Amino acid sequence: MLHFVVYLGFSIREVIKEVKSKSLQFWKLKNQQLRWLRNLCLHFFVVIIIFIVTKSTLGRDLGDHFIASYITLIIYLASIKVVNDSLFFKKSNTAKVPEKYSKSSLNESQKDKILDQLNQMMQNEEYFTNNMASLPNLSKKIGCVSHHVSQVINERLGKSFFEWMAELRVEKAKELLLQNENQNITIEELAEKVGYNSKSSFNKAFKKYTLQTPTQFKNTL
Repeated sequence: MLHFVVYLGFSIREVIKEVKSKSLQFWKLKNQQLRWLRNLCLHFFVVIIIFIVTKSTLGRDLGDHFIASYITLIIYLASIKVVNDSLFFKKSNTAKVPEKYSKSSLNESQKDKILDQLNQMMQNEEYFTNNMASLPNLSKKIGCVSHHVSQVINERLGKSFFEWMAELRVEKAKELLLQNENQNITIEELAEKVGYNSKSSFNKAFKKYTLQTPTQFKNTL
């Protein structure tokens, strides 16, 4: 139990340090990896609370069942996350990446730096909401050549620049629809807010990533 608390304390400290270094808010993380790590730490914190409560108030067998059940839930959720993000299901999209960039001059450290710059542009400035967003313009903003930026997006994110923009825009649209002040927003206004020039393009992208149209998603809220 002591080891568990110590390791969890160090883990939370590392997550908080990373959040602060990127000038983000701990409870409003848009970075998927940091959000996943934060939630995992919180789940393990709940395990400690369950451990303390059950051991002090319930019988040994019943308390152990509660603890085991919650840990099993964490394992299932983590497994679903890993399976969903697995490259196994993206073979057709990523198999050609190594060959395509086999002669690239970028090393892993440089790729990390470019990816960090890209994430900051998306999280802090929400560049994807610019309806004139383009790979050359984004590359210019972070001071890199376009083919290096394209390589990092392809290799590290497993998608093209346009796929990444569409995914970020859809996530932003969902976020806006969940806000009370946007209850009466039209689909055209929503599309414009997240960077689309046409309603049809927005509807197509939204349905691709959510299997629903924006209107259907809005009606389920």
